[in-house]
Amino acid sequence: MPAYGEAAYWDQRYQREPTCFDWYQGFSGLEPILKRHVPTSANILHVGVGTSQLQAEMVQRGGYQRILNTDISSVVVQHMQDLHKGIPQLQYRTADARSMPEYKDGAFDAVLDKGTLDAVLCGQHAGDS
Repeated sequence: MPAYGEAAYWDQRYQREPTCFDWYQGFSGLEPILKRHVPTSANILHVGVGTSQLQAEMVQRGGYQRILNTDISSVVVQHMQDLHKGIPQLQYRTADARSMPEYKDGAFDAVLDKGTLDAVLCGQHAGDS
């Protein structure tokens, strides 16, 4: 089974497949839920961003103002920073969603996770995560 919880797996994958891809729903499918529960002024943390375009559409179509996007893969974080350098409402950081002590409890108003939990729990060494 692939080591989905390891940065090396994702770095290699994103080097091979850098194209944008949303695993589950895009903004169109999530917009009604987001609009109902997350104000556009919310400070949002998006974990396991990968090559998703959700966050860009949230800003461009939904009017969201602050989204910090994190991923365990430094390769994809650099790629997404380059791709969205003209969108100041988006920030990207390399981080492991399982441990992010640099952010205090309550630092964010909302957290988005579209597949990170599944990736961590179904990969090799899942019981260790």
